[in-house]
Amino acid sequence: MVALVAAAALLLANDTFVAESVVVASASMRPTLFPGDRAFLLKFPRRPIHRFAVIVATVGRPVARRVIKRVVALPGERVRVEDGWRVHVDGRPLSYGDPSDDGLRIEAGNHSIQSQALRTPAMNRPTPAGSMTEEVLLGPNEYFLLGDNRLASEDSRVFGPVTDTSIDGMVDLRWYSYDRQEHRLRPDRMAQRVR
Repeated sequence: MVALVAAAALLLANDTFVAESVVVASASMRPTLFPGDRAFLLKFPRRPIHRFAVIVATVGRPVARRVIKRVVALPGERVRVEDGWRVHVDGRPLSYGDPSDDGLRIEAGNHSIQSQALRTPAMNRPTPAGSMTEEVLLGPNEYFLLGDNRLASEDSRVFGPVTDTSIDGMVDLRWYSYDRQEHRLRPDRMAQRVR
């Protein structure tokens, strides 16, 4: 009985302070994270937040909610979004590869983003987010977040920049993936680092 209580306490402490398993609920981070993916959120030790890190943040007032997004701009930078997906930081566009047939582009040689509407209507929930004609100047503790499915993501274009205190941690490893529409596992997406 003591071992069971100790194991439960260790799991609770781990989930609260060190790492947590998070479930991806929407398609806003496609192609990096799909609905039904589960990933580990690293909370401790607290690592510096860097550009292109995938993070979980608590946003919204008066009702708070957690979102999984990518950091595209850092404190003190100026950011603008053109065409609903193309990011400019301090007046310079990030680099983008040519689009694939399904609208995927490589952003800054680092990761893929969805720059065209997906063919599956369920994955294209329209959002009020889009282009930002005005630059946003980030404060000393602010980060600008975008979903990788740029045309179907509620992100900093909607809820504004987030402060470092609202960031819960970085997403590190996608450990499980289940397609809820087709009721099947996606083993090719399991046990992979999120980048």
